Amino acid sequence: MVKEQEGQGISLKAVAEAVEREFAPPAEEGRRPRFDYNGLASHPESVDRSWFNLFGRLTVLPGTCAILTGRGGFQRVYGPGTYSLFNVPLGKTMVQFVDMSMMTREVPSVTALSEDKWNVTLRVVVNFRVKEPAEVATMADPLGTLEAVATSCILAQIEAMSHDALTGKPEEAGGIDEVAQGILERMRASPGMRGLEIINVIIADRKGDGRRIKIVQDATVEETRIAEESHLEQQRHEARLASLAEERKIAKKEQEIAVIEAETARRRVEEEERLKVARAELEAKAAEIKRAQAEWEAELRRRQEEWRIAQELEKLQLQSRHEEAMEVVKGMAQIITEAAKKGELGSLAISPRRRPEATIIEGSESVVEHGIQALMAIKERIAPPTRYLPRPEPYDPYQRLRVEEDRLAKVKGADYELSVRMGHISKVTVRSRGYEVRIECPPGYPQAAPKATVVHPDGREEPFEYEWDEGCFLSDLVRDALLEATTDDITAN
Repeated sequence: MVKEQEGQGISLKAVAEAVEREFAPPAEEGRRPRFDYNGLASHPESVDRSWFNLFGRLTVLPGTCAILTGRGGFQRVYGPGTYSLFNVPLGKTMVQFVDMSMMTREVPSVTALSEDKWNVTLRVVVNFRVKEPAEVATMADPLGTLEAVATSCILAQIEAMSHDALTGKPEEAGGIDEVAQGILERMRASPGMRGLEIINVIIADRKGDGRRIKIVQDATVEETRIAEESHLEQQRHEARLASLAEERKIAKKEQEIAVIEAETARRRVEEEERLKVARAELEAKAAEIKRAQAEWEAELRRRQEEWRIAQELEKLQLQSRHEEAMEVVKGMAQIITEAAKKGELGSLAISPRRRPEATIIEGSESVVEHGIQALMAIKERIAPPTRYLPRPEPYDPYQRLRVEEDRLAKVKGADYELSVRMGHISKVTVRSRGYEVRIECPPGYPQAAPKATVVHPDGREEPFEYEWDEGCFLSDLVRDALLEATTDDITAN
């Protein structure tokens, strides 16, 4: 097959070299195109094709774009890059390059009358770039159009603002930013800029009307002079006011000092009088305290003497009762002995004091009956040891409680339990030699008489009747109850 191709004068190597030459970019494609058609686009030029006019190659440099046009209204835009053209219609194909980079255009100075009819000159720099490359490629002079639109927008902006706002007077709202923003908005809204994108507008220079500036300067100087004079006058006035205020303050202080001195003198006199009265009151109170102390000491000595006498009387009474109790025991022993000798023990019965219904058998007039009557007479002669003794009055509940405890503790051979409710004695239980005395104190104790019950060693319970008055103590009641219970048991046995 190769031989057949060689015979025809065409080799595969030649074909490969031809294809490589067709698709390899030419040396001039690396150069940036010249935008000398309308300032933003290059002149239209045909696209070279090879391989029977079927293939082509297109290189677009960064910052540019290519507009490819062909037969039948064919148009296509290519961005930066290298392209192989396969599906382009047959016939002559033209390409036009457009500058897509951001560009700056300085607009010549524009002088116009401001809103308040003063001359204002502005020099503006516009930053822009191509937004619609196909639209820009068909324009005859896009840069001239940009300059004309910018000039008209500057004129409109000058006529819409005051002189002070355009020149940036501090008292007026405005400044460079507001003027540039107004021109930018007007240019973006202009139909002549439909193929271009206005990025921003910079005010490069601005000049106001010299006459206006002179007037403003003169007015500023005058205002400054007036302000300085006013400030100086105000300072003088403030100094005078400060001097007057200081004088008033000094006078007020002197008046206050005089009032304070007078008040101090008056208070000193009052304090001296008060101290005299207080001293007299203290002396009177001291004398009263001394007198009360002397009375208290005398009363204390009297009560101590009464208490000493009461203690001695109680000792004597206790000794007497002890001796009488011993006589009762001896007499009881003698009665029992005599009764045993005479065989009359059967005539003894329950004590008529405890059981009135029980009496001695009639006709037993014997020594036993006479002995019992003698013992009862001796018992009746025994008086409570402290019933009529002098004691300090009055007693409060707590003092009464302490006295009762002290007296109960002095009952020989007895143990007691005492219950207290709300500061008053409620119950007392005393145990001695197998006997138990239970006492219940009513709420009105000691004015109200307590109730006593005697429990014998054999378990019998008997109420104990006692002649009570508020001068008695529970210890007296306990002694009488124990004495009577012991006597009754001895008599019964």
